[in-house]
Amino acid sequence: MLRAMRLTRSQIEAMKGVSIRLRDYTIVEAFNGAFKLFLDNNDTLVAPSIIGTGGFYESWLTSVVSRHVDENSVFIDFGANAGYYSMLAHWLGAAQVFVVEPNPVLVPLLTRAIEENSGGDDRFVLIDRAFTDHVGTANLYFAEDNLNGTLDDNGTPGTVVALDTVDRYFGSYDQQHRLRGPHFWKIDVEAAEERLLRGAEATMERFRPTIMAEWSPQAYSSDFVEWLSDYGDVRLVNIHGTSSPSVTQDYLDAQRDWTTILVTPH
Repeated sequence: MLRAMRLTRSQIEAMKGVSIRLRDYTIVEAFNGAFKLFLDNNDTLVAPSIIGTGGFYESWLTSVVSRHVDENSVFIDFGANAGYYSMLAHWLGAAQVFVVEPNPVLVPLLTRAIEENSGGDDRFVLIDRAFTDHVGTANLYFAEDNLNGTLDDNGTPGTVVALDTVDRYFGSYDQQHRLRGPHFWKIDVEAAEERLLRGAEATMERFRPTIMAEWSPQAYSSDFVEWLSDYGDVRLVNIHGTSSPSVTQDYLDAQRDWTTILVTPH
């Protein structure tokens, strides 16, 4: 097991993997066989990317995770999808790994991946709900050609999922089990990043997580970056896995496509 590794993009892209395609899913032994992923064969976005690269995904973001996660870390993977970042964090030695994914199609495959990769330890916690700024239920909608789910109605049939807030869920978890630290949060929840974080203010204040979050241009309130900047330093992650100088919301919203920000607490 690698611990406290600082992997560069070129090192990550040199890793080899083996894929075994079965009827309903494909098993990928990633990072020279360090961990296994179970990928739905109907997915046309994340799964083909991982299989096509030989087992890695978003090498520039993988590099960021490798620099921040070690044996002392609490890693929370909001929008885990196939579980790539969760399994990576476990391999890097994270003390706790929370795998957050409300998609009922992906949950059984994540359960299988946790069973295969845990080695009998209890560092994984699977949470099959969506996190936003209130508690309740809502429809989770899916793209027509992949398994990414969104809480925003896109005209496709939805599946009802449980909603929770980070403050309520993790406040309760901390009382019962005691959360460790420091925290690193990866957030990719299809333009619901702001709603998730607005429901996480108390948890952010207590644990001061470093946050790596997807940014979807024009998807957030006009003061979102200002709000984030009160918490920490907001930077854009470039394709080399390093961060730019601090950025403004106008700059982020001017991007043509989604990008990723890294928020480091003051």
